[in-house]
Amino acid sequence: MSNVVEKMQRTVGSVSEKNPLGLAIGALAVGFLAGLAAPVSELERKTVGPLRDDLIARAKSAGSDAIEHGKQVLQEKAKAVLDAAQHRNGAA
Repeated sequence: MSNVVEKMQRTVGSVSEKNPLGLAIGALAVGFLAGLAAPVSELERKTVGPLRDDLIARAKSAGSDAIEHGKQVLQEKAKAVLDAAQHRNGAA
């Protein structure tokens, strides 16, 4: 058990040295997801509910937009690669 803990400590230490911003963003994301998974009290539902719903809707929209943009970029890159390969085969 202690070997597993030591290995995890070394891994986290290595990641934090190589990419501290990525580690911070990952920790923030984990905390955000944990907060979403936690049960909501009636007081929270009344006071924060509408804001939460708006944020979730915006996040879904932004996620959809990002996916669509990613698809478009991948299609453009794939077409460029195919065009380059065809040009190379035609030139050979």
